[in-house]
Formats: sequence, C-alpha cells, structure tokens
Amino acid sequence: MPDPASVAITILNWAWDNWGLIEKRLRQIREWFQKPNNRPILILGPGGCGKTTLLHILAGDRDWLRDTPWVYAESVGQDTKPLADDPHVQVVVNPGQPLREQTYWRDVQAAVSTGKYRGVVLLTAFGYHSLGHGVQVKNHPLYQPGGRNPTADFLTRYLVDRRTEEVRVLRKLVPHLQACPKPVWLLTVVAKQDLWVGEQPAAAAFYRTGDYGEVVTELVAGKDAAQFRHELALGSLVIANFATVVGESLAKNTAGYDHRTQVESVKRLIEVIYTLVEWEGRT
Repeated sequence: MPDPASVAITILNWAWDNWGLIEKRLRQIREWFQKPNNRPILILGPGGCGKTTLLHILAGDRDWLRDTPWVYAESVGQDTKPLADDPHVQVVVNPGQPLREQTYWRDVQAAVSTGKYRGVVLLTAFGYHSLGHGVQVKNHPLYQPGGRNPTADFLTRYLVDRRTEEVRVLRKLVPHLQACPKPVWLLTVVAKQDLWVGEQPAAAAFYRTGDYGEVVTELVAGKDAAQFRHELALGSLVIANFATVVGESLAKNTAGYDHRTQVESVKRLIEVIYTLVEWEGRT
C-alpha cells in the first residue's frame, strides 16, 4: 500500500504545478489586454452561481488552492476589479438577483450593444444557485410541506426553476450581442460541477441542445462567424456541499470529485478564456 504521506505530497506537488500553469496562462491573457483599445470583460448570470468568485480568480487576488471554502455573499451592486498586472483592464460583474436588474441591466445591455465589452462570461450552475441570505427552505415560495421528503421535492422544483432562469438571462442578453458591431465572444460557464457531475449527460444536453442550447444556436446562426464566437466550459470553482446560508443541507457534492478534478476544471476554463481572448485579438 502506498505511503499516505507520499501520496499527499504527490497530490500537493501536482496541484502547485498546475497552479503555475494556470498563472502562466493568466499572464498571457493579461498581455493581450495591454494592447491598444482595451475593452473590459463582463460577467453575468443569475444570483448564486459564483460570479464574484470567478471575478477574484481572474483578477488574481484569490488563491483557490488555499482559500477557505466559498460562502455565498449576495452582491448588492456592480463589482469591478482590474486584472492582475494590468490595472487598465476591468472585469465587471453585475448582480444577478432579479430585484436589482432594473438598476443595472439597462446600462449593461446598452454597453453590450455598442461593443463596450470584448466578451461576456455567462455563469450558470445547472440550477444549483445558492439561496440568498436568510432564506430558509420552508419559507421559499417553491417549498410545499407534506409528502415523504418535502426538502428533496423542493430541490427538484428549485433546480428546474433556476435552469429556466438561466435561459431567461441568456435571452435578455441575446438581442444586444446580435446588435454588437465589434468582435465579441460569449462563454457559458457551467459551474458547481462537483454537485451535478453525476448528471453530466443531462447537463451537457441542456446547454448544447436543450432549452439553453437552442437559444445559443439561434444566436450563432444570426452572427457572422468572424465577429462572434461561443464556447462552453464545465467545471467547479470550489468544492462544497449545496446548502443554504443558514446551514440547511440540500445536496452533497459528488463522491470522487476531488481537488485534482477541480483544479483540472479551472485549468480548462482558463484555457478556454485564453483561446477566446486570442481569437478576439486577431479579428
């Protein structure tokens, strides 16, 4: 049997080696941003998908190999951070809660239509959107008491409802991407893979050919391939059970989805972003 200490050291070395590769790729992305006529990146998505976590990773001020597990902190305003090593390039995150859309979405939509943003990251989570602060399952509008397992029944309804919300957000964005006169890309990131990896075929189908994928297909068909590109990335920014802020457990992360798998998923995500930035820089 392998020595547990040796196994742990091997895993740690592997993680840090990959962290170095990720950092290298992020630096290359930042070099693209230093070119003239910089345009920021926009991160959108429903509330509770992990937009702020992604913002910190891209900005270079979050070490997801060492930081404590992610805890949902509901965004109440627009967050803006410069990319690490290049303070002139901004990554902008809009709050995803519907009650705050009227405040921020109008300006964002106009900015996308005029080509202010070089790319849009639309963050989703196959329905696993964290519930807001103070929300208890039994007080949620979708909760129905009774039955053998009302919490599990709630989760089923909640996931379907949140997937519908992901499609709604995409549809709100589509007309403005269609109107954009400059090269622009859209990256759909399906986060929290550690929760739904057991349903991966269904998740992939939803975003490729299902309700979400059909909207993307229509968008791509209506744009010049030289001016628009869409990519899909599946992964997990953190590993954590699905629970409310007050500690109610709704689902456990999938057994076997370990730290190495998570690091690999973030590495793939950064590679996709690099590919998109490279494409936009050449057009």
